Parts: sequence; structure tokens; C-alpha cells
Amino acid sequence: MSPLLNNMVRLKRFLRKYPRAYSQIQKMYYRLLYVGETGVLGTKVHEWIWRRQRAPTAEELQAVIEHPHRDFLVNQILKCAPFETVLEVGCNAGQNLYLLAQKEHGASFHGIDINPQFVQAGQEWLKGKGTENVFLKVGKADDLSSLGDRSYDVCFSDGTLMYLGPDKISQSLRQMARITRKVIFLNEWSRNAVDPGERSWWYDFHWVHDYGALFREFLPQSKIRETKIPAGQWLPGGGWEKYGTLIEVEL
Repeated sequence: MSPLLNNMVRLKRFLRKYPRAYSQIQKMYYRLLYVGETGVLGTKVHEWIWRRQRAPTAEELQAVIEHPHRDFLVNQILKCAPFETVLEVGCNAGQNLYLLAQKEHGASFHGIDINPQFVQAGQEWLKGKGTENVFLKVGKADDLSSLGDRSYDVCFSDGTLMYLGPDKISQSLRQMARITRKVIFLNEWSRNAVDPGERSWWYDFHWVHDYGALFREFLPQSKIRETKIPAGQWLPGGGWEKYGTLIEVEL
């Protein structure tokens, strides 16, 4: 973690000693962040934060790879096998891709992430694991221009698009659809919007999108399935329990 983020964590711990003041400051902070993302800076706030995250150690990577949600996501993707090429948008250090590569040795797995430190750490970790069919590079969800049309059988994200605001989400989904031949999987926060003007909704420092409505704007004939993430995949009482959804789009 960067020195700035370390200081922010320490400040947050200190303020929690004073619950009333902490509550008021937290409300003001989220309000300012919301205004910044929706009206001024857009998704740049989250991009700036994620680019400055410290690279995970090999021990940390081994620990997070055992998170229970990964089995659910990986098994859903494997239902599309056989496939030749898979891309993860927002791959972190390649944990999901590593798990997939253990199951489908003949396929090629690729990942992009906005943080070059994650990518480098993942490359070294995968090399240490002897994994030769996973490839990581720096990239952004809303700019896949270096990738050819229909160049991947499957494209997926895992808790990545929840950091993209209304300024970039539609462009990112269109890019993912352009490069994908068969199926898109999104493991994200989703809800069905009553008002078309609320297809993107701010909740607890993340974005909840109406992915079904967003995809139908440019893929009206595609089959879109949304499945609530099963209980026990994430800690109870948070946004994942409330909005966690697997969105599957057959192209």
C-alpha cells in the first residue's frame, strides 16, 4: 500500500474512536467523492487509487486465491469449455486466470490490469508456479483498442466494473462485446433500475449498474442471464450480499 493510503487508513482508525464525528466526516467524504465522480473527475478517482496500490506478495496472492467466490466464478466459466482464448478485464495479479489454467491446459488465458505493479507481481508469481499459458499486461477496461474484434472466446470481470462510473461503463461493455466471440461473464454489483436515468447507482464507494439494460442498448438480440451470487461467497451484510450478481451474456 502506498504511504498516502497508509496514512488514510491510520486516520480512519483514529476517527473511529469518535463515532459521531466519524459518521459525519464519512457522510461528507462519500458525498464529495460521489459529486467528484459523477460531475467532475469521473472514474479517474478510482483509477488514481488503484494505480497506487502496493504490489501483493506471493504469500498474499496464495491467501486471496482461496477466496470462496473464485470457485463459483471459475466453475461458471468452465461450463463454456472447450475454448481457446480467455480474457479477464481487471485481472489483479492473475489469480482467477491461474485457477482456470489448472483446469484447461490447452487454452490461452490473458489478463489486463490498470496497476503495473499487480501485473509484474503476477507475472513473477505465475512463473514461480510454472504456469505457461497465462499472460498479463497493463490495460484499461474502457480502452481495448489494441485487441482485435472477436479475438477471445470468453471475456470476464470480477469485481472490476464496480469501480467504473457512468462516464466509462457503457464504453467498457461495448469494448468487451467487440472483442468477444462467445460469452461475457461479469461478477459485479447489479440491480434492475426502475428509472432509465438510474442505470448506474452509487453505493458504499462503488457503482451498482443495471447491466441488463446497458447491454440491451447495443445487444438487443443477445441472451442475458443474471444470477444472484450464492450466500457464503462473501462476508454477510455488505454490498456483495445485497447486489452481488453474475451476469452472463451469450453473443
